[in-house]
Amino acid sequence: MGLTQVADRFKINGRAVKVRPFGSGHIHDTYTVLLHGSDQVEFLLQKINTNVFRDVPGMMQNIALVTDHVGKKLSMNPDD
Repeated sequence: MGLTQVADRFKINGRAVKVRPFGSGHIHDTYTVLLHGSDQVEFLLQKINTNVFRDVPGMMQNIALVTDHVGKKLSMNPDD
């Protein structure tokens, strides 16, 4: 499966038309994905290095917990 097909598996508005390497990370492979839709939009796609992060579901759960916590804090103090 190519990277454009991988990007299209995410809930995105548009179709991935181009994927190119982004930066030179030391742990993960990162790519810029160009979408074609009503507007051309770019987002980042990151391939997790499973040699470093062996428990990917646990890592994703931690990311979700932190993101939820920060979102709640920001909604309580929208002017800060």
